[in-house]
Amino acid sequence: GLGAVMSRHRRLQFLVKRQFESDVARLVEVSREADSILNHTLKNTMADAAGEIEMFLESDHLRRSVACLQRGMRSCRHRQAYIQLAAERYQLSCQAVHLQAFVDEHSLGLAMQRSVADLTVWLDPTLCGLLLGNAINNAFKHGHPQRPDVHLRTEIGLPSGPTPPADTRHQRGRVAFVIWNRCHPARPKIDQSFLAAVLSGQRAAGAAGSPMSDRIGLQQSFAAARAHHIEVSLVQTGDIVTFRAEMEVDVVPPEASPQQSVPAASVPPDLHICCIDDSPSMRRLLESGLGPRMGTSNVHVFGKDEDEVPEFMAKVLQDGDIAILDQHLECGSDANILGTDLVGQLLKKGFRGLICMRSGNNASEDLDNYLAAGAHCAFRKDQPLSQVAEAMKREYLRCIGANPVRLVMFEPYEAMRLQAAGQARHGQLASRLRENSSRAGGEARRGHFGRHCCVGHWGCVGFRARGSWGMVSAWAPSPTRRRRASLTHRSS
Repeated sequence: GLGAVMSRHRRLQFLVKRQFESDVARLVEVSREADSILNHTLKNTMADAAGEIEMFLESDHLRRSVACLQRGMRSCRHRQAYIQLAAERYQLSCQAVHLQAFVDEHSLGLAMQRSVADLTVWLDPTLCGLLLGNAINNAFKHGHPQRPDVHLRTEIGLPSGPTPPADTRHQRGRVAFVIWNRCHPARPKIDQSFLAAVLSGQRAAGAAGSPMSDRIGLQQSFAAARAHHIEVSLVQTGDIVTFRAEMEVDVVPPEASPQQSVPAASVPPDLHICCIDDSPSMRRLLESGLGPRMGTSNVHVFGKDEDEVPEFMAKVLQDGDIAILDQHLECGSDANILGTDLVGQLLKKGFRGLICMRSGNNASEDLDNYLAAGAHCAFRKDQPLSQVAEAMKREYLRCIGANPVRLVMFEPYEAMRLQAAGQARHGQLASRLRENSSRAGGEARRGHFGRHCCVGHWGCVGFRARGSWGMVSAWAPSPTRRRRASLTHRSS
């Protein structure tokens, strides 16, 4: 009767409320621990950087200063990953990663021996960086106080053997990161009981009290690795402690590796590169460092105040070959101008050059937003400018070509396809792209300009599929040949 229905309703309300309170409490605790780690890491890395800068006359000290700052910025990215992992909402975002460059990035400025394969593979750099960073940090923090003797090596396994010949690099294989160090003589030995206590969240006897020591470091790393099919282990043999993380990967052919250097002569000379950023430091960096790496003296920077936004737009539309935009532009006013909005205006007004986003916001949803808006590629602000320039040259040659067409050419697309099936939450994005493609083809046939109708400009959108990044590619006929352009490199 009615009483039974009301009773069930009250019980359901009670259960929902209890679950909600439990989830909120867990998220608050995870946020507290993550923010504690972030605060701890940033304080120390920035202090280290300040100390190194005081000795600025020695270039080695400057390099170590940059390494400290980069570790601090990686900690900010890892904070988001920590929370998503704890909430079991983390989704893999794979990209082509050169192993030597990846390890160098995470070990720069640290006294450790490295032996890393010269190979490019598909993996999630955030998740693997989180695991690798924690392992390296623990090796130094909990290793021998005077001589930790930290070593890192990679082990590659393909069906043909541990050292793959060139013709097998298209195959799927396995990569392992192995880190070992001499243990601290005063710390308890790492055995199964010690590891079980740590991974269950308990305080093992003799363990340090800082949350950096195990609660997030080992416990969360092991949980994250196992949730995403990465085999991890931590063992001690004698006075040597060994951490191992092994995973399946797809090997990238050498010719497709993002590590392959692109000579500045490969891109057209004296390209006009227009940059907008509200940070004076970033503007100085781009103005002084981008030109020599791109083989041009035409680097124009904007963003000092709100009045420079229309100047940037006019310069891009008049002379620009490459546009580089920050996402959040706070140019001395209350207005928060979005780079993606400017991208939309550039495309609407007929810009046909390369569009790059360079922002401190690089979560998965941010990258989806940049690509959906029409950008060809996105870069992190903590990426070295040398890496940014290499990737930019590569994307320019892929998307625009060595001989960019200055005249607008209206030709319909021959075909458009999805290279991988997007998950449900990306279905709307793919549907929107198909609609834009169909509309662009119709406008081209009618002689009207459309956002996808310019030779040299391609609407390439990345979307997640089965734990990796799929691509939407487009083909269009050219007067001399049919050229395929697709976004195959994206930095997180």
